Amino acid sequence: LLAACRNPAVGGSPGFYQSLALAQPEVGKARVLPVKRGGGTLDVVVYGSAGGLGANRVAALQELFAGQRELGIDVLVREAETIPVELEVSIQVREGWDYDTVASACRQAFIREMAALEIGESFPRARVFQMIMSQQGVQNCTVTLPAGDTTPGEDQLLVDGYVTVNKMEGQA
Repeated sequence: LLAACRNPAVGGSPGFYQSLALAQPEVGKARVLPVKRGGGTLDVVVYGSAGGLGANRVAALQELFAGQRELGIDVLVREAETIPVELEVSIQVREGWDYDTVASACRQAFIREMAALEIGESFPRARVFQMIMSQQGVQNCTVTLPAGDTTPGEDQLLVDGYVTVNKMEGQA
């Protein structure tokens, strides 16, 4: 709601272009970057709801936007560059809990967290601790990767990379 108020979808506004992109069934994420290439330019960065869109679909979106753009505005539609984020954690499982079940929940939580990120949104390392510790059955954890906060460029999207969940040393 706050994003809609800050960026209303009225003709020619960045909100209009973002709404148009998100109205396409295969587009899951969109970000508008005004004046990215200079005055009178507007970049629409998109990512598919089921992964990458591919060159043909991006070209079709470019055609759509060429017909909807304001006069004097050069609109460029392009796909977000994906940056895989690797996760390596060690967990200590509470007594009575099955390690494989808890480790699987941790993996799935990470995948969900990454899928919820928007184009250009960062992923603070502290969020990993919060995410892992909020899983039922986790007693404690250490995080090896990511080694720090992960901050993409404004036209990049963080996606899940390889995920490793180990047992903490000393746990059977």
